[in-house]
Amino acid sequence: MLFPFRTLSALLLILLSAASLHADERIRSFISEITIDDAGGLQVIETLDVQAEGQRIRHGIFRDLPLTKDGIRWGGFDLVEATMDGAPVDTRIQRRDGMIRIYLGDEDTVVSPGEHRFRLRYDVERQVRFLDDHDELYWNVTGNAWAFRIDRAAARISLPDGAVATEVETFTGPLGSREQDAFEQIEDGGGTVYVMADGALDWHEGLTTAIAFPTGIVTRPSVIDRILFTFRDRPADMIALFGTLLLGAALWLIWRRKGKDAPLGRIRLRSTPPEGISPALAQYIRANGGVTNSAMVAATINLGVKGFVVISQNDTTWSVTRTGKTNDGTLPVGEAAILTYLDELEEPLVISPDNRKAVLALLDVFSAVMRDEHGETFHISHANWIFLAGVGGYGLAFAIMWQALAGQTWLLHIMPALPLAIPLLTALVGGTLRDVALMLGIALGISCLMWLIFGALAGALGLLSGAGLIALPVIFAVFAARIGLTTATGRAHKIEIEGFRRYLSAARLKGRSRRNARRRFEAFLPYAIALGVEKQFAGAYEDALTRAMSRGRVPTHVWMPPWYHGTNMNGGSFGGGISAACQAMTSGVNACTTSGSGSGSSGFSGGGFSGGGGGGGGGGGW
Repeated sequence: MLFPFRTLSALLLILLSAASLHADERIRSFISEITIDDAGGLQVIETLDVQAEGQRIRHGIFRDLPLTKDGIRWGGFDLVEATMDGAPVDTRIQRRDGMIRIYLGDEDTVVSPGEHRFRLRYDVERQVRFLDDHDELYWNVTGNAWAFRIDRAAARISLPDGAVATEVETFTGPLGSREQDAFEQIEDGGGTVYVMADGALDWHEGLTTAIAFPTGIVTRPSVIDRILFTFRDRPADMIALFGTLLLGAALWLIWRRKGKDAPLGRIRLRSTPPEGISPALAQYIRANGGVTNSAMVAATINLGVKGFVVISQNDTTWSVTRTGKTNDGTLPVGEAAILTYLDELEEPLVISPDNRKAVLALLDVFSAVMRDEHGETFHISHANWIFLAGVGGYGLAFAIMWQALAGQTWLLHIMPALPLAIPLLTALVGGTLRDVALMLGIALGISCLMWLIFGALAGALGLLSGAGLIALPVIFAVFAARIGLTTATGRAHKIEIEGFRRYLSAARLKGRSRRNARRRFEAFLPYAIALGVEKQFAGAYEDALTRAMSRGRVPTHVWMPPWYHGTNMNGGSFGGGISAACQAMTSGVNACTTSGSGSGSSGFSGGGFSGGGGGGGGGGGW
């Protein structure tokens, strides 16, 4: 009984081993027939005998072929024919990660277990390499990224009429291998070359061959051809180069014709503010229609000087309290808006991040009334041109990335466009066209940065396309900053304001009494804050008082302005102290606004390896 049991066990073991071998999906034979034409293109027929067992190969196989080599398209590709077991088979082409993936098979049909023959015929352009002393085909026959073992790999290469192979080298193994475990044979008097791997190729191993033949057989491209090839091979780079140059030139011409401001010319110092120009309006004119936080602080200080409010400081917290004085209708619009807001508030306005909502509401009201009242009286922003510049920049960035990321997942195209929500939200909340245009520029910068990162990670960006993405937001920023045009009225006021600003920067506050000097200091301080020279202005005031005290012409008793409640200051220290206090108040407001949530290397002379040259890719089952 022992013998039959042992015999049965041995038979079962043999059967299981055979089943295991049979169940191993593989490529039993990979035969490639390659014909080189007179223009350097290839007609390729690949015949694959595949063992399918319903594991990875359920509906058919797929073949990956690279579209690019080092970021350059290596030639036009045309799928001519695909068959399975001699009959036409459904194909589907997918572009991804710089490759094209050709699916052979029907997703509604399951391939029966056993051996099946797939045949793929395709044409590719410009595969012959033109070197100094010879031309050559350097071709990765099988590719090095197959998910299956290849039992037998071979290729027969037919050279153009009149060409004779002068040298052949064939490489096998994984990518980068210089092993030459292959059989090579020159046939038909040198017009045909046959190469075959000596043994089976394991997963991610391939067969690559390099064949040299004399020059003059294949037509070498002319200079014009090379230029046209460059356009075809590097579409993203060409769009980036010429698109950026054209956009930059167009915006430069628009700036020259529509918005080039002439210099202000000679500026004369003036010791008094321009007539009818409030501190906030002075800042508005000087900033070409921009309203800053310091302008609102200056307007608030001016209300204090005029007796309408009292400003109190407690460490880093500020409060603005209404006095009983009423507006007689002579206040500038910005100051009147602040006063109205405080009246409606019916309690002191606390300036701190904890009260951010109320401070932001006041800033919105203040900015709105300034823009509504003065608009573009002093400066024409050309917001329409700024908006069009942003649209042009986005359009060009999309065009660059559409080519660079061809075949990549749509998320890489769409996700960087999400910052477009910024200008859209600005428009929805009632922002001006200029606001929307500037937000569009900010969104462009964010999107270009995202595309730059995604493109680099995907290996899809060339030097020029990457430089183009960097240049687009820079071009927009320069154009947006320069396109505005100052009106004649604005120009006259700018000259006066600049003269007064320079006076405040180095003023010697004259006055026979300390009281008069302080009065001038209080009157001019809001202008110094609005024009950004409060520190220099306070220093000049202190110097004047120090000189006066050294001569014994003024007393040194403690003095506080009635509109400011805070740290006591005496003598010459008041100027610097109140200047620092006003700067701190501006910083407090800022805190409220920011807090919250072709040719190439040879296959010979040590330059060849498995996986090198054109062709390549790999494949698998699906």
